[in-house]
Amino acid sequence: MQAAVFTQPEEFEPKCEWVHEDVCDTLLAHVPGYKKENLKVQVTTSGNLRVLGERKINDKRSVRFLKEFSLPEGCDMDGITAKFEEEVLQVRLAKKASAPAMHKEEAKQETKHSAAPEDEKPHDKSDSKTQERVEAGAKKSIKEAESSKQNEKSEGLADVAKDDKHATEQKYQKMHPRNLMPKKTTLLAVLILVVAVALGLGMVRQRGVSIKSYSTDGE
Repeated sequence: MQAAVFTQPEEFEPKCEWVHEDVCDTLLAHVPGYKKENLKVQVTTSGNLRVLGERKINDKRSVRFLKEFSLPEGCDMDGITAKFEEEVLQVRLAKKASAPAMHKEEAKQETKHSAAPEDEKPHDKSDSKTQERVEAGAKKSIKEAESSKQNEKSEGLADVAKDDKHATEQKYQKMHPRNLMPKKTTLLAVLILVVAVALGLGMVRQRGVSIKSYSTDGE
């Protein structure tokens, strides 16, 4: 009975291609006849992507392959995934989000939101003019209100001054009761005084005549 003789595995050269996108790079390795358990995907210590596989054809023959690729620039080591589908090994290498790229994307979004269609621009100008009119009217109303308040304040001060003057006069009259005598009362007092003086003079004249007459009778 002869022992089975195993030969050196045959080398297989798979067809490989890259698909480059903004967020990732994908390696497609076409490996017909292979199964999922025949394949391996590794990242070497030197930073290369290694894809290898080996399968048996029969008890004496086997086929294998080994491919290494440099990792693309900006590759996220934690974002490497692989799947096997329809005899095609797909190795997806995600890219790191760079600050310039993020700023560029944000700038695009801001430009998209801020840019207005051509047919809306006249409407925007009309709205701007309307807003200016509204603001001008509001400023005018504020000025008129302030002017009205100042006038009311001035009138209030004048009324206070009048009230103070009237209160002062009343206070002075209370302190000097004689000044409260009406003009008619004053005239009446003068007349009474004149009448009293006249009466007094008449009495004096009568007494004088009596004395004179008495003297004549004595002679």
